[in-house]
Amino acid sequence: MELKRVYPLPAAIGILIIGLLIGLDRYISLYGLSILQLYKLFDIHPILIIYGFISIVILYERFRGLGLTQKYKDMLLIGISINIFAVALAILALLINFNNLFYYGVGLLLIPPITYILYLTRNRMYIYKPVYIMHLASQIIYVLGVLMVLNPLSIDKYIFGLILLLYPTIFILGERLELTRFVAPTPIYNIAIYIATLSIVLSTLSSYIYSGYFSIFTALSTLILALLITYLDPTLKIRSRFDEEKRYLKLHLKIAYTMLVLGLTIYLLGYVFKMPYNIYDVYTHLIALGYIGSMLIGHGPIILSGLFNIKVRYSYIPLYVLLISLILRILTDILFVFIPLSYSQIMSLASGILIFMVLALFLRNTVIYGMYTA
Repeated sequence: MELKRVYPLPAAIGILIIGLLIGLDRYISLYGLSILQLYKLFDIHPILIIYGFISIVILYERFRGLGLTQKYKDMLLIGISINIFAVALAILALLINFNNLFYYGVGLLLIPPITYILYLTRNRMYIYKPVYIMHLASQIIYVLGVLMVLNPLSIDKYIFGLILLLYPTIFILGERLELTRFVAPTPIYNIAIYIATLSIVLSTLSSYIYSGYFSIFTALSTLILALLITYLDPTLKIRSRFDEEKRYLKLHLKIAYTMLVLGLTIYLLGYVFKMPYNIYDVYTHLIALGYIGSMLIGHGPIILSGLFNIKVRYSYIPLYVLLISLILRILTDILFVFIPLSYSQIMSLASGILIFMVLALFLRNTVIYGMYTA
């Protein structure tokens, strides 16, 4: 197998591991504990996870897709390579305290979404479909998020967290439209999807240019879109008692959709009623771990088995461990003012370690199991 066909995946996993290590050290430092002393790299944690790992995985899944001409494959591979280089450059810049180099690295992250937009607009399979609109919207929000990283003083951190998570959130909702191949019962549902998606893009842009107040409409529109996709998703309606793959995916979808709706609702309540700032960690963890994490674990084995023609094990243990980690984090975020500091430190550290267990279990059930049974 050619190197260019496989190298993005281990590169993405490597970036994820680095991002998780930085995230663990950053999170436990909130409670007065630090093990790795990675203070210099705290700001790059969301960049590594969202614009590093997730972006590379999305481009790579398209790169390995069926029916693509060599021109499209080369276009996506360029985006993947620049993505990896940009992340490495940003990490190096922070390590050597070279701020200008950091911004050059982050600036290069604007190229991958451009390559994906070119892929979308030139691939006639997507034109005039809700999936096309949602994927295009996710890339526009990707660009806005990178611009906010380049100008961090332009927007409040509470709002920035939501916008950062919108890129994978909208893309994954679009994937549900594409992967399930469902057709809306009536045109009104397609129109509703178009309106909600357009509202997300316009309100996000307004939040960046004018006022963070528009983020209320961003969260509300995303909530409406999530409820629409949840209602229409046929996987949630089929009987999957005797189909292991569908039963596995169905449970992960239920958890993911629930966490997304809950996270967006908490964001709205927190912003409108000016709730304590630790609500930021609650809603970001619900969306990042609860929604995005569950979706990745749920779809990962199915996608990997198709891409590499390997056998996978449909184990629910990674999902259960993920939920335990999420519950620990939320309890820590909410109760830290009521419990001894040492308890918060133990709970936050345990939550971070469990995330690494999720990754290890997932790889064991997919890549390692597939290689062992080949």
